[in-house]
Amino acid sequence: MIQSEEEFRRLLAKRDGGKVTYGYELRSKLEKDRILESFIEQMGHNGENVWNFRHIGKAYAAKILTYAISTNMTHNIDLPSKPWAEKLSAYFVDQFQPEVMFYTNGHFDSNGELLKLYSWATISKSKWNTIDTGVIALDNDKIGILWAMDPL
Repeated sequence: MIQSEEEFRRLLAKRDGGKVTYGYELRSKLEKDRILESFIEQMGHNGENVWNFRHIGKAYAAKILTYAISTNMTHNIDLPSKPWAEKLSAYFVDQFQPEVMFYTNGHFDSNGELLKLYSWATISKSKWNTIDTGVIALDNDKIGILWAMDPL
């Protein structure tokens, strides 16, 4: 079990490849009618595709994050972060109040415990194509993101 934010960030940095976006913000600091979009934009990404996101449950959010943290999505190969991915996912989803709502941009093929991203609504501002997915969590007080991007 991860004991601190510092430990979480240290382990998350072991995702060797692509780019990871992680952070939180108080809801009160964001535009009330554009909470998801303004948060994504504040984190340096494109919020235009947020209406293509879908609501998911906590267990599925953790599963998606485990996949995104532990897999090079371009080549569908394991990364060095795989041993810590489930702990990192659990830490992130547990940082929110019980009435949290989770959102993702991805659609996945699922074969038992395995996931594979097959379509997504990107948040990337890159002029190069990327594969990106993750989870945005929203509760009564705050919003958070844990997201991975790999170049095509």
